Amino acid sequence: MCERADFFIGWEQIEKELCKSYKIPIKLRPFQLNRALFFTKTEDEAAFYGDKGWQFFGKGIAVLLERWSEEKHRRSSVIASYGGWI
Repeated sequence: MCERADFFIGWEQIEKELCKSYKIPIKLRPFQLNRALFFTKTEDEAAFYGDKGWQFFGKGIAVLLERWSEEKHRRSSVIASYGGWI
């Protein structure tokens, strides 16, 4: 999961910086205002980058990369999302 510190910075820009810095294709799929799921080509890459913690990139970008945890990230309530409900 990817959490951005500043929601004024677009997901497209964050995705571009992640790909450039890590030199692998990464796709972000926003599901809340400040959170997105991140996808890589392999499960090993996802596990490796999912344990990075807070990462800082040029242009004032700060994101938290962490592994998905059902206990921590799942919510029983309905939340608004991009284009629908989760």
